[in-house]
Amino acid sequence: MPVYGDRVALPKPIMPLCSKTVLVMEYIHGKRFIDGVKDHFKKYAKAQGKSYEELEKEEIEKMKRPDFKFKDLGKEKEKIQRYQRILDYKTNTSNLLKKCYNYTFGIFTQPYEYTEREVILNLGSIIETLAEVHGYEIMVNGAFNGDPHPGNILMMPDGRLGLIDYGQVKHLSMDTRLKYASLIVA
Repeated sequence: MPVYGDRVALPKPIMPLCSKTVLVMEYIHGKRFIDGVKDHFKKYAKAQGKSYEELEKEEIEKMKRPDFKFKDLGKEKEKIQRYQRILDYKTNTSNLLKKCYNYTFGIFTQPYEYTEREVILNLGSIIETLAEVHGYEIMVNGAFNGDPHPGNILMMPDGRLGLIDYGQVKHLSMDTRLKYASLIVA
């Protein structure tokens, strides 16, 4: 998917191994989406001095309150992006100072280890990307995954989403796509 290649990866089929009833695709490295989200919230809970289960229970209780409102995904996406830029600035500044030290005094003493970039999970951005990709598949390509569920989404080590299991691809004619677009706009 060249249009979303910087954010999404799709496995390529291995044609010599495919038949009418069997689809074999290349392996994509990554963590199941739901496991990646849980891992993120486990880290968040630990930073708050809570267990994952306590955090989950608190959030469920918040959602049960009559005054509960979901957050605006667009605003949350932008907020997380701002936090990520601040965190990147902090990490990059720290690593620059460590590099300066390591190439001066660190030559004669113990050098500092560099800090790895920490990536904040941006669910707003992920949801937006998934909606865009699936919309593109349906409206532009006219062919889409007929089984898109969280188990078919991977969080790849490079930050992209891996969309897997294209064993049920559905096709829409241009006429059907135009009718669908009219329905959405109406």
